[in-house]
Amino acid sequence: MWGYLDHDARKAAVVADEELNRYAAQLKALNCALLPAESRIRADLSKINPALVGEIDAASATFDARRNALVAALEQGAADAVHTGDLALPEEALAKALEDIEAQDVALRDGKFDEVLAKLKAEHISLRHRQVLSKNIDDLVAFVEDLAWIEKAVGSRPNTRFVTDRQKIVFEKLIEGNYKERLKDECAKLDCSLPFEFKARGSAGKTLRGLKAKGGHKPDDIFSEGEQRALSLADFLTEVNLNPTSAAIVLDDPVTSLDHQRKRAIAKRLAEEASVRQVIVFTHDLVFLTLLSDRAEAAGCEVTSHWVQCLEGVPGCVSLEDTPANSRAYRKTTKAKEFLQQAKQATGGKRVDLVRSGAGALRRTVEEVVILHLFKDTVRRWDEQVRLGALTKISWSNDLADEIVALHDDTSRLLEGHSNSDEFAGEMPDVDYLEKLIARVDDVIDKAKAQRT
Repeated sequence: MWGYLDHDARKAAVVADEELNRYAAQLKALNCALLPAESRIRADLSKINPALVGEIDAASATFDARRNALVAALEQGAADAVHTGDLALPEEALAKALEDIEAQDVALRDGKFDEVLAKLKAEHISLRHRQVLSKNIDDLVAFVEDLAWIEKAVGSRPNTRFVTDRQKIVFEKLIEGNYKERLKDECAKLDCSLPFEFKARGSAGKTLRGLKAKGGHKPDDIFSEGEQRALSLADFLTEVNLNPTSAAIVLDDPVTSLDHQRKRAIAKRLAEEASVRQVIVFTHDLVFLTLLSDRAEAAGCEVTSHWVQCLEGVPGCVSLEDTPANSRAYRKTTKAKEFLQQAKQATGGKRVDLVRSGAGALRRTVEEVVILHLFKDTVRRWDEQVRLGALTKISWSNDLADEIVALHDDTSRLLEGHSNSDEFAGEMPDVDYLEKLIARVDDVIDKAKAQRT
């Protein structure tokens, strides 16, 4: 009898043990995270109320600890180790978050998008400011402390005479001598070797320098406007070259009020400077632009010219790598061929405009043929100089001259606004016709290259 009872008890104990193990396994597999890391609700709630996310994570950690303790108690058979009592949830914070979400939902449904957006932007800006402040708090504290020190130092009003005298001595020893020699060289290069004096004086801890006319005269009484501008440019280039860096320089119309001889000198000097640093020049003087381009090309410097103009009342329209003085781009039919290829791919009004642009470029090439090949560069566009030595290279042909004139007329017919005879007035610009004109110009260029033997 007792054996039978013992057998049943053992059997019941085994069943109970298996049941407890199953419960323990289920508890171990239980995920206590109320807001899983990859969940959408966590991402959204983090944007709306990050503090609440922290409270929920804390509750999840409490659940996880209680679960682990319960599993340990089941595995060890220690019933007295099981924690009792309710687990706390951030119910008030959750209710507040739900209330805010519902309020936003109502606002959005009522069309109050601007209010909701403004509130969210304000919250975002506040968070962003806090983030920036936290990263720069040390620098900010140091800055405030420095300001306090500066305010205190300014209040003491120290005497700067000693600093001024010392700086003047250093300036005279290290800068003035070299500066004077460089300025003299620059003036010679720019054809402005004028009677001026170099002056330096100290003021409030600084050394100020200046150029004055000799004899105590005012510069306006002695020097012309052009001479003063040339002298200022020489002074600027001197200071630039005393600087060990090779930073770019920008000049705005440096040849205003200057004669042609001085324009040539400045063009040559800026071309020399372009071999050391980038030189950017704004000018409306096409003659100077031509001189500058020629000098830079002779010095082996790359020249890029852009045209800024007002088109149809709109200022600041930029034509890249194209100016009225940019003759090199039109010495061949390359520009016209570019427009031709674009026109072949276009249709309608766009195609007509491209054909006309190609004709304009081609007519410019015809004009360059006259200057460069027919007259062998004896005279140049935007240049008053006549190169008489080139006359010996000219091989004149009446037939070639007639063909050039005919080409100029034929290309002009394709241009809008050009007066045509009744025979051509009704014709639209044609791609095939432009292509034939390009071939004719290429043929003329080959013929015009011939020189007198």
